[in-house]
Amino acid sequence: QQASETRAATRAGADSKLHRALTATRKELKAEIKRSSNQLRHVFHEVDEKTQASIALCEHHVSSSLVDVAEMQDRLDRSIAASEERIVEALTRKLEQLSREGSASGQENSGGEHTRRGLVGML
Repeated sequence: QQASETRAATRAGADSKLHRALTATRKELKAEIKRSSNQLRHVFHEVDEKTQASIALCEHHVSSSLVDVAEMQDRLDRSIAASEERIVEALTRKLEQLSREGSASGQENSGGEHTRRGLVGML
């Protein structure tokens, strides 16, 4: 009977040691999971910050590019308008010149045919 009690006590001691070891292992695992979770949160936070910064930079570049395009379009529009104005002024002067030449030569049609030939020659 004493041997049986000794075996029971030894088994109880071994079970207790095993229980303590499992408890310690469980605590270590929980701590490792917590550390890993914190590291992942930190990494995700850094990635998010970098992503947001990259997005902001891209938005700035796109916005700047749109402003540049709008400014170029305005310059082109002004240049085209100025060119059109110079062409109209040149045509008007040529028409007036041809009209005066037609009047001076006494043509009946006020230089109409001469004016058309002059404009075709200018083009």
